[in-house]
Amino acid sequence: MELHGDKFPFINLYINQTIIYNQNIITKIYQNFGEIMMFRSDIMLKPIIIGGVVGGIFGSICNCCCIMNLVAGAITAHFIKESGAVLDTESYALAGGISGAVAGVISGILGTIFAMFINIPFASSSEEMMASMGLTMISGVLSIIFGIIFGAIMGAVGAIL
Repeated sequence: MELHGDKFPFINLYINQTIIYNQNIITKIYQNFGEIMMFRSDIMLKPIIIGGVVGGIFGSICNCCCIMNLVAGAITAHFIKESGAVLDTESYALAGGISGAVAGVISGILGTIFAMFINIPFASSSEEMMASMGLTMISGVLSIIFGIIFGAIMGAVGAIL
């Protein structure tokens, strides 16, 4: 990139050095950003599944979703620490958030199934039973959606704590 040919060589040198310097800064920013909240499946996958399943099952049984999502994140963080992995806080929060979201999905699905079986004996007619099941399915879908959102938040908090 030459602006003025041989008249002002120091300008060309200055511009080339500035471009190289800026490219190095952008490369370093990209590398550092890529290391933040890195999902390491070899370390995190098994603890996420264990924490999510435990939190989801107990969350659907006792119907205390926020506490069980905190527990799911804490279980995930505990198993990651037990494996001897050294991770930063952001990675723990990511693993706990995913674990809490898994717990929210499992809790929503199992809670919907439990609610269907509980509502069946109380229906006096088939129309009433179908209406009850339809409302249970709608509430189950909403429960899963909110379980994912709040589960991820509470799971991340539980993993950090």
